[in-house]
Amino acid sequence: MASYEYKVIPFLARADAGDSFEIIAVQLQKVIDEHAAQGWEFLQLASVRLLVKAGCFQRLQGKKDGLEIYDQLIFRKPST
Repeated sequence: MASYEYKVIPFLARADAGDSFEIIAVQLQKVIDEHAAQGWEFLQLASVRLLVKAGCFQRLQGKKDGLEIYDQLIFRKPST
């Protein structure tokens, strides 16, 4: 059975108001291509949810715990 090495990196697309969704696809494709050139195979885009607890001062201001979602790109390549 093959053994793999994995790499996880954050992905945050950047777009201005009025930009098409295609600009995000171009950004994603660029990151995938850069890693492919280094021998990494793109495996998946995963969303990771993070519960962020409000600090003492934030709670005094009425803020509550929040949920943030981060996209992560997962790559793999055979172990050497």
